[in-house]
Amino acid sequence: MSYNAYNNTGIECNQFIPDEQIDSHDDSTCPKSIYFGGGAFGSAFYSGVYKAMVQKWGPNFFENCIFLGDSAGSVWAMGIALGRSPEVLDKLFRAFCMKTHTNGTFGKVNLFMEESIRQIIGDDETAYKRLDNRCFIGTTSFFDKHTWTHSFENNEHLICTLLHSCRIPLYFGKNEMLNQIKIDGADSLCFKDLPHGNLTLFIRPDDPVADITCSTRGFETLLPIVGDCYDEIFRKGENSMLSWNGTYIKKDTRQNPHYGVIFVLWSMYAVESAISFFCSHTYI
Repeated sequence: MSYNAYNNTGIECNQFIPDEQIDSHDDSTCPKSIYFGGGAFGSAFYSGVYKAMVQKWGPNFFENCIFLGDSAGSVWAMGIALGRSPEVLDKLFRAFCMKTHTNGTFGKVNLFMEESIRQIIGDDETAYKRLDNRCFIGTTSFFDKHTWTHSFENNEHLICTLLHSCRIPLYFGKNEMLNQIKIDGADSLCFKDLPHGNLTLFIRPDDPVADITCSTRGFETLLPIVGDCYDEIFRKGENSMLSWNGTYIKKDTRQNPHYGVIFVLWSMYAVESAISFFCSHTYI
């Protein structure tokens, strides 16, 4: 069954930005919108951030906020918007990292990712309904068009959209649900895509316009992290969030997508498609 990722509720980007931007916020209350970017396996950072959010704002803060996510961050946005606890999400992400560490990553990540997403949703048959206009999942359409999907037909449509948001062709592998010409959403995001502009809390490792960030080593995002390495990234997330004083980084410098990264991803998509075509037309 095929699903289309689309914008379908008529919400325009940045329509909530006030006439005069402010760069600070009462950090005793959660922002109106929170964005989780990419990070792949470095998303252990988000687990620590989420734990600290609950400490700062209480366990029900998610009821008063819009969550947005691209790539791996989309899964965290979805899980938090559904009210899954920090402990549950951390346990599932640790298990995901361990499974990919044990079984390998190349060509397999999307299958393990789908399994984790289904575990987060569980037997909640109406999860997709509760995310309408509360969880925005980003994808990239050719060449550099960033699109939010924030209304879902059913749980399968939700899962399909999340997998496309996380899609790194070749490396993460094929999945029968990856049936659209879309790739990872993180690097096509621009300032215009943030619903509250500078006042959207932007969270992503190694990003200069992120309000909550940290430095990671390359292998901590490209390869599964477990044990002490995972715990280190987790603590960085927790400490970064706890130390946030309500001051926002200006994000309007992010006017254009990361064209170089997007070019590489589409090139990988082309190679993946060519291999798939060749294999489907080869008979032994």
